[in-house]
Amino acid sequence: MFKRFDIRLAINQILESFSLHASVRMIQFQVNWQGVIPTSMSNDKTRLQQILRNLVQNAMFPSFSLLASS
Repeated sequence: MFKRFDIRLAINQILESFSLHASVRMIQFQVNWQGVIPTSMSNDKTRLQQILRNLVQNAMFPSFSLLASS
């Protein structure tokens, strides 16, 4: 179901949920906002957050295995 939500808040929530994992493994993790970012959008917030979490996890896990093998 599509509802209006604050996209920046949704992305910042994902950032916060991964920041501890990144800092423990000494990985710099940040969001750089560039250009015009809408303050809200109408979409499936849960599905969008799931997709973004998967992207972040896929990006971070190879870094975890590289650090472990060093």
